[in-house]
Amino acid sequence: MFSRGVSLHKLGRKKDALQALETAGEMIAERKGELPGRERMLEEIERRVSGLGEDSSSSRTSGYKAWWEFWS
Repeated sequence: MFSRGVSLHKLGRKKDALQALETAGEMIAERKGELPGRERMLEEIERRVSGLGEDSSSSRTSGYKAWWEFWS
């Protein structure tokens, strides 16, 4: 789930990435056994989720057009 969330984030599918990363964070936090690199994964999830939250909150102006819309 962690790798899926990272991959979706890199592909720009922010909503899906956020959902996958949050699920991965819950799964890792609830895991009772030993997990190598657990703290590192949780830190990475937290960093990416906070970045996704900033991306979604920064909205463009209502008159914004992508370059392909502008030139068509």
